[in-house]
Amino acid sequence: LLNLRRKLAEILGHRDFADYILEDRMAKKGEIACEFVDDLTRETKPYWIRDIAHLR
Repeated sequence: LLNLRRKLAEILGHRDFADYILEDRMAKKGEIACEFVDDLTRETKPYWIRDIAHLR
C-alpha cells in the first residue's frame, strides 16, 4: 500500500504522498505543515513547561 501511494504521488507530480494529500488542504506541502508544527511548538513551549511544572 505504501509503495502504491508513493507511486501515485510521483505519477501525479508530487514529491511524496504527504504532499499529494496536503495539496487540497490548507498546508499544501508537507514542509509547510512541518514548519507550522515547529512554529506552534516554539510559541507554546513556555506555556506547556509552566503547566508541567504546575502539575508536579
